[in-house]
Amino acid sequence: MAVAGLSIGQFVNATATNTVVATIPVGVDPYGIAITPSGAYAYVTNNGGNTVSVIATATNTVTATITGLTRPIGIAITPNGSYAYVANYTANTVSVIATATNTVTATISVGTNPQDIAITPNGSYVYVSNQISNNVSVISTATNAVIATTTVGTQPNAIAITPNGSFAYVANFSTNNVKVMSTATNLVTATIARWQLCIRLKPKQCQHIGDIHCHEHCAVHYFTFSPLCRCNHTRRKFHICH
Repeated sequence: MAVAGLSIGQFVNATATNTVVATIPVGVDPYGIAITPSGAYAYVTNNGGNTVSVIATATNTVTATITGLTRPIGIAITPNGSYAYVANYTANTVSVIATATNTVTATISVGTNPQDIAITPNGSYVYVSNQISNNVSVISTATNAVIATTTVGTQPNAIAITPNGSFAYVANFSTNNVKVMSTATNLVTATIARWQLCIRLKPKQCQHIGDIHCHEHCAVHYFTFSPLCRCNHTRRKFHICH
């Protein structure tokens, strides 16, 4: 737990030995990290301190602290390394930081409680998952304006874009699924869930499906894990779990 007014350390691991080689004090409640394509700098969002710490990887020291953010959380850097996009969770905005000057150059209104950010490989678009408004904002980096808003699942958290830039994958915390967005149309093209189909059964009966023990409560979207269940009762009604 972080204490207001105290700095929290970022740990640096040597990948060759998997050991901690440095501890770097940053701001309060560090949350997200992004590294410039050159590898020269790491940008750390300090959620409790409303700042971003800039770390020089050559010396593992903080070289700048950027202010003017509000509960910053997700962060991503453009492929050319020129800008960092930061999600301000409680302000419902995204701040644009010029890495050359380490100053905020633009603020973009998005959905409610922006959580995570991903940038297309060509650097043209920024995708922002908005946790409470249940959608994704698409920002054009040329204009720093929202050009599309796509409804996804409930409480979208993480977002990632395929290396070819064709699709964005959005993890939805409360609906237990992943939505696939086409970046060409900014529409959802697929929904991925581990268990798409559940079976509603008579009271006190069950049907074992893989490692899921479905029961009467499936009708209201509840299910329990029961690896030991091996009973096999007659099916009565199919129900799609959401």
